[in-house]
Amino acid sequence: MTNCEEYKANALKDPEVRREYDALQEEYDRTAAEIQAELAEKNEHKEQG
Repeated sequence: MTNCEEYKANALKDPEVRREYDALQEEYDRTAAEIQAELAEKNEHKEQG
């Protein structure tokens, strides 16, 4: 496990941190989907160009 993963795992043991982290999950998922869609669109344009 990396230092970042260890830090995250330890931080998420705190119930308050976990609540806030979980509350943001929907926003993270939406942002990731938007990025993936944009990348797919760019790749599609490259293939056509």
